[in-house]
Amino acid sequence: MAQEATAGGRREYLKTPREVLVQGTKSLKAKETPVQSEDTESSKREPATTGSSVTKRRRAKTPKSRTGCRTCKIRRVKCDEAKPSCLRCIKFGAACDGYDFIAQETHRQPRQLLPHSSGNLTVNITPITAVFQDQLEYQYFLHFRDEITLDLSGTIPQPMWDCVILRACNDSLPLRHLTSSIAALSKARSCSPTGEGNEHRVFAARFYGKALRGIQELINTTNETDAARLTLLASLLIFCFESLQGEYANAVDHIKVAMGMMRNRFSTPRRQYSLIRKLAPIPGLEDELVDIFVRIDNTLMVKANATGDRGILDMRYESEDGYILSAFRDLGEAKNYLEHHMFCAMPYLARLPDIFMHGAQLSSVEEEETGAQLLEQLRHWNAAFAPLFASARKSPTSQDFIAAASLRCLELVAEISVRKILAPVGIVDEFMKEATEIVDLSRRIVTDSGFKKTFVFECGILPALFITVMLCPKRSVRMDIIQVLKLAEGRVEVTWDAIEVARMAKFFMGAEGGDPEPALKLNASMGELFERKDQVQADSYSRGLDLAESELRARS
Repeated sequence: MAQEATAGGRREYLKTPREVLVQGTKSLKAKETPVQSEDTESSKREPATTGSSVTKRRRAKTPKSRTGCRTCKIRRVKCDEAKPSCLRCIKFGAACDGYDFIAQETHRQPRQLLPHSSGNLTVNITPITAVFQDQLEYQYFLHFRDEITLDLSGTIPQPMWDCVILRACNDSLPLRHLTSSIAALSKARSCSPTGEGNEHRVFAARFYGKALRGIQELINTTNETDAARLTLLASLLIFCFESLQGEYANAVDHIKVAMGMMRNRFSTPRRQYSLIRKLAPIPGLEDELVDIFVRIDNTLMVKANATGDRGILDMRYESEDGYILSAFRDLGEAKNYLEHHMFCAMPYLARLPDIFMHGAQLSSVEEEETGAQLLEQLRHWNAAFAPLFASARKSPTSQDFIAAASLRCLELVAEISVRKILAPVGIVDEFMKEATEIVDLSRRIVTDSGFKKTFVFECGILPALFITVMLCPKRSVRMDIIQVLKLAEGRVEVTWDAIEVARMAKFFMGAEGGDPEPALKLNASMGELFERKDQVQADSYSRGLDLAESELRARS
């Protein structure tokens, strides 16, 4: 109903918000002075309605369209959505401002190569300042949210870091302490050992200890599923912290204990898994959390019996031969397909170090069939990946090229690994063509300004260069690989360290050149690179995780 106001002894009647928004209303009740609607076009087309009729009017229950032009949205009238300008605006005599939504065309539209990052979601889930001890801790957390999560994800965004971890931090004080300690340690690595760098390290150590004590207390007071999930999330962050410190053996010890708990608690050997169809094998755990532990398990499998022939989790991987694409939508989809094919064949690929060092051969027809199947899958993958790779070479965004080139290196090294395993005894293939491409792509990657020489939670060029060193005996190629690895100093991809891989390449060259000392140390050095667990004793942190696992077993 209209509102009454008095100005200079004279009554005036003002529009209500209802009268402004509802189009087609020409007059109010008879006792009120009518106000002329500004929408003359609507007034001409629709009859005037009284105030009583307005109150009884019911909107039809039809889906609300949000694809009209901007002008009709402002006027709050139904748009006929004609292109390029709607007829309603033309008839009204107004300029149509166009559409926010562009209807999808029948032909393929240009798209970005990398999947959309979910990092913008973290703005709404970041804990408020009040939950932090002080402003310094809050600043470290912001550094983790805005910088470290991007580093850990690598070139292809992973929701595990910018969504799952940050949401968990919103509910868990120990996890927040872990993220702040990781951020402080990361800052210390970029500063001098004294002064500001030392202050960062002191903060990191203090909050790391507080986090571990808090995690133990939470595990003892929460239900089984929540306690298991908390343990897995904490183990990932502990793995990051220890890796940033350079304590890779401790990091691997922590993560193995967590995967053992995961296997026992959730019976992973009986569960089906697929990165392609995104099967959710474990209720109560996010898909992203399961995915990252599967990646770690398969990464460790390459490390010469580090986790056994089937890995710690021993997941059942679906073949997915029926899900073959002619072209991938983006690099994230391409990565999932490539990794899944390699996961299925990982027990087979894990034989490569034994074949290289000891001359072992395939022992069954089934293994030969597995190799032939993987080769066929890699050929299909390469055909579907070719358009993306061609676009990435021309892309002005360096991250597109780094991501695509890293996937290409992994595909090439998987292919030559299978060919090496399948090669008959006495047949020598130096893989010069593939090795040259891997080295060239890796050199372009490490010299790119977007390449980060820090710890990342993805496998890219480092495992590819290591396997290339093993399979290609050409001294010139190995020299080039060593130079590339020196340029990548500081880069750690899960458990692959650039400097360690360069050191191994030098040992290979020494053994090849007849130098007896490097040759005698070769197997020991490979064992040191693959599995350094025996060099250090499990510290109190690992024992804490052991106690957590025992506690969970006791409850079940």
